[in-house]
Amino acid sequence: MSLIDKKIIIEEAGEKLGFITTKGLKPEPISLNVKVILIGKPIYYSILYSVDDDFKKLFKVKADFDLVMDRNDANIKKICVFYMYNM
Repeated sequence: MSLIDKKIIIEEAGEKLGFITTKGLKPEPISLNVKVILIGKPIYYSILYSVDDDFKKLFKVKADFDLVMDRNDANIKKICVFYMYNM
């Protein structure tokens, strides 16, 4: 729900499970501004897209990348830069 509501609500774990809990301080929701990237086989995207309406709203863009690339100096540099900034 946080992706849809664009906020994080801190809840008591027992309350979420339906247990009676003591009431304490309830923090204000925290705003959430994120981008989520899913990585996986295309079949999983197709299945989720066809059966889950929320998935369609949240993940509107699908990008396919090739599994093979030429081994040359330019591509090696791109891979190194990618890993340097994403590790």
